[in-house]
Amino acid sequence: MVKKVEELLSDVGSFWFVLPIKQAEFLVAKGEDYGLFLQKVIKLRSDVTKPEFRRIVCLGRNKSALLEEDFIIYESEKKYTIAYEALLKDFFLAY
Repeated sequence: MVKKVEELLSDVGSFWFVLPIKQAEFLVAKGEDYGLFLQKVIKLRSDVTKPEFRRIVCLGRNKSALLEEDFIIYESEKKYTIAYEALLKDFFLAY
C-alpha cells in the first residue's frame, strides 16, 4: 500500500489512515522507506483516563514539524465530547 501511495501522491498531497497503534507505527516506518514523512498524529482515546486505542496519521512528501493531538470520545460515561458530536453531527440525527 505504501509503495502505491508513493507512486500516486502529488508533491503537496497527504496520505491519511486510521489504524491500531502497532500497525500505525509500522506503516509510518515503511513510509519513511519510500520518502513519506509523518506530519500529523491524532491519538484516539475513549476518555481522558484511557490510553489511546487508534491513531489517525498523516504522511506526506515534505518533512515538517510534527503536529500531535488527542481526540477524546467520551466526556463522561455515555456523554460524548463536544468535539466528537461536532465531527459526527452530519451523520447522526441525534446530534
